[in-house]
Amino acid sequence: MIFSGPIQPPMLGAALASAQIHLSPELEQLQAALRDRVLLCTELLREFCLPLACTDLTPIRYLTLGLPRVASEVVARLLDDGFYVNVAIFPAVPMKQAGVRFTLTLHHQPADIRALVQALSRHIPAVLAANAPPSELSPAPSKKAQVAVCTPLAVPASGLSMEHSTSIAALDAREWDALLGDRGSFSAAGLHFLEHAFTDGRAEDCWKFHYYVVRDENAKPLLATYFTAGLWKEDMLSSTAVSRVVEARRTDDPYYLTAQTFAMGSLLSEGDHLYLDRAADWRGALGLLMRAIGEHAEQANAGTIVLRDLAQDDQELAEALHDNGYVRLSMPDSLVLNTVTPDDDEWLEGLSARSRVHQRREVLPWDDVFDVEILRHGGREPDDDELAQLHRLYCNVREQSLEINSFELPSTLLREMLAHECWELMVMRLRDDTAHAPVAFGAHFIGAHHYAPMIIGLDYEHVRSDHSYRQALRQALLRARVHHSDRVLLGMGAPLEKRRFGATAEHRCAYAQSGEHYSHEVLASIAAESSAGN
Repeated sequence: MIFSGPIQPPMLGAALASAQIHLSPELEQLQAALRDRVLLCTELLREFCLPLACTDLTPIRYLTLGLPRVASEVVARLLDDGFYVNVAIFPAVPMKQAGVRFTLTLHHQPADIRALVQALSRHIPAVLAANAPPSELSPAPSKKAQVAVCTPLAVPASGLSMEHSTSIAALDAREWDALLGDRGSFSAAGLHFLEHAFTDGRAEDCWKFHYYVVRDENAKPLLATYFTAGLWKEDMLSSTAVSRVVEARRTDDPYYLTAQTFAMGSLLSEGDHLYLDRAADWRGALGLLMRAIGEHAEQANAGTIVLRDLAQDDQELAEALHDNGYVRLSMPDSLVLNTVTPDDDEWLEGLSARSRVHQRREVLPWDDVFDVEILRHGGREPDDDELAQLHRLYCNVREQSLEINSFELPSTLLREMLAHECWELMVMRLRDDTAHAPVAFGAHFIGAHHYAPMIIGLDYEHVRSDHSYRQALRQALLRARVHHSDRVLLGMGAPLEKRRFGATAEHRCAYAQSGEHYSHEVLASIAAESSAGN
């Protein structure tokens, strides 16, 4: 009946024997004996204060232990003692509720049950103690701790120590930039901008920053990264089809399926946010980070922790994060132009034959169609109406693309960018247009050795007729030459167009850990309905 197929002869014999027992007085005797074993097990587990998930009268017992590595280690120790039990991990149970599962039968005698519980009482406390976070992380931060102070969080026996800060101002800017400054828009200057731009306003525009540096006994940094606590759309990494359905539901409830999230990086940064010295004790450093972000996420009331933009083929890191209760999620590829040539001839020579033809036919002939203005700190100050027009162009693109579905950036952001020297706005206007209205623009981050177009805005009436998007990419590459950049970080989306400019794809993924699965189940249901509809 379960599998809708014919019953094989051995199974048929077992079914007949079971039916005979159920029709005989023996059934009650067997049920009573099994009930006694269940009650004995429950009483013993309570006596030893073991974390029994449910006390219902069922022969299946489950002990909730937390992270998968904890449950796996307990099961391994039990196996060494001669007890064979199941380990339960995600997706059978929530990510942080892995545990030990075993089933009682009449084949188990009371002495067997006592022996198992005694073994559990030895191994579970020992394993939990070995994996417990340092006591230094437990207290909630006071208001005084929110100033720019770098606080040591733990000094374990391994000699590693962690420093934590809530402002980039508390860190050594030169050291930070040497570790992470060339990886995206999160150099010390870039983070200074983010801290000022996302401090107040709408709920989704209020971010809390957390910086982590792990050092060895000689104060050498082994790990460095930063996280932000903020409001995320829970379908941010879902498929476009799913996000379309969710966005339709947000018409009446703008904050439908949104939650506080503790995430590596920020919603306005792309690139590898994690510096990890793989020649040193990187596992120990990562362990300190895992404990710290778990505590700080809880303090921020963030039910989900996300580590993002990590290399997809890094199996060692994947295994380490899986042991800490993280599940891998796919992300779009990140496109990077690894070499900025000094002129067009050398650039074209480095392209494939097909890409050279494309550039000569579809891109270069439109160089003279646009007037390009660069707005920077200390230059011409656009008025509010002009910046509002650029923001509307950005909204056009955001509404068209749901590949990474995040909240609309605040309308004040462009003005804030012009107050920082690490940003510039590239405004494109049609040369023959008497209205001279912007038809495309880009907000670009200027690094010491790289250039990163982060925001684009388009008037879609001119994308096909005037090739405005391709020209926006072209002009970004020309600006990279002006700044003598070594690389251009072109970000996610439009991979075909960016490859035609010589960019290569870096395969990235994210890792997530969630305390509850309701939203994931809702999104999975929407995904199933979308697939069925197609």
